[in-house]
Amino acid sequence: MLESERKRLLVASYHMAHDRTAPPEELRSMVEASPNDQQLIVGADANAHNCVWRSPDINDRVCKVVGWFKGGIKIIACDDERSAELYKAALKELGEVYEGAGLVALSWSDVPCRPRASIWIPASIKAPDQILTMLQRCNPHLPTSDWRVVKVDELEGPTNQAILILNNESLAPIEAAHGELNFGFSSVTVKVCKSDSAKED
Repeated sequence: MLESERKRLLVASYHMAHDRTAPPEELRSMVEASPNDQQLIVGADANAHNCVWRSPDINDRVCKVVGWFKGGIKIIACDDERSAELYKAALKELGEVYEGAGLVALSWSDVPCRPRASIWIPASIKAPDQILTMLQRCNPHLPTSDWRVVKVDELEGPTNQAILILNNESLAPIEAAHGELNFGFSSVTVKVCKSDSAKED
């Protein structure tokens, strides 16, 4: 249990036997007895079978992490529609994991797709926040408020490569400027990924 002046947090790990009704009475009683001023996090693999814990068989995990999309969206693959709906429902019940940080599960077709781009910048500028601030202040005519610098590749030589996440509103003015943006006392060339700049039919 973690305790502060304001709240208490109880973290519990529970094994749910394959041959018992879920949730078991012990877990239900613990949740019901938890005080209102206490946060409770329960970790359990409620649908896994394995002979290690005396299950008659072994089943695959129905939802598993398979990678990341554009560096910021975790991709979860579910074996069937029921597993996907249960996963979405479980995340919805979690609410905010901490103030201002909520989790949401979307179908792949509903994942927002924002254009990516790369730029070459002086090697002396390495911090993503510094790069983003420079781009925003030197190009006030562009809608850069939600741009992100997601990666900086430090290379041997006078320049580094930075990967940006843009927005669709930026594409037209960037194209009109032939990809040239102001950057301090000089300029940089932004190369938008072709697949991301293609117009929707």
